[in-house]
Amino acid sequence: VSDKLLSSACIVQAYYINDSQLPNLDHSTDLGIVIDCKLKFSNHIANVVKKANSCAILILKCFYSNDITTLIAAFKVYVRPILEYCSPIWSPYLLKDNRLLESVQRKFTKRLKNMKNVTYLERLRKLQLERLDVRRLRADLVLVYEIVFGLINRIELANMFTLVDKPHDTQGHNYKLLATRSGKD
Repeated sequence: VSDKLLSSACIVQAYYINDSQLPNLDHSTDLGIVIDCKLKFSNHIANVVKKANSCAILILKCFYSNDITTLIAAFKVYVRPILEYCSPIWSPYLLKDNRLLESVQRKFTKRLKNMKNVTYLERLRKLQLERLDVRRLRADLVLVYEIVFGLINRIELANMFTLVDKPHDTQGHNYKLLATRSGKD
């Protein structure tokens, strides 16, 4: 990436160690998650989809059995973990990223025996699968539950969420979270 393109994409600050300038990067990888200089995860999602598609194709090519339950079990064991690794961190909010992730499962299920002319939602129902965005939402909710009830020691509830103060005469529970609003991505 040229310096002009990089500087137009991100605000670049020069950092030095012993009078030698450190290189400027347009993205960084930490624990396998790629994040760009604008704090977007589109590159990570593209990498995940590429890796998951490769694995899904290998399952269809390498398994001698055409048994749908075996192929679905292999998909759940080998492909889903690729698509769901650390998803609460990079969970997409852009429709194009959601569609790209869902396309892996969509293509895989379409190539199964007797599923070519069946709609995607009907295939999921017959194969007893869930949409991937629903699975990511469940992972997000599990993480929030663990934070709220102190099951993750290193994350303080006050640093992540604000509990709604409610009068005691209303129905509900004491764990209602206040959503903070943002005017930017």
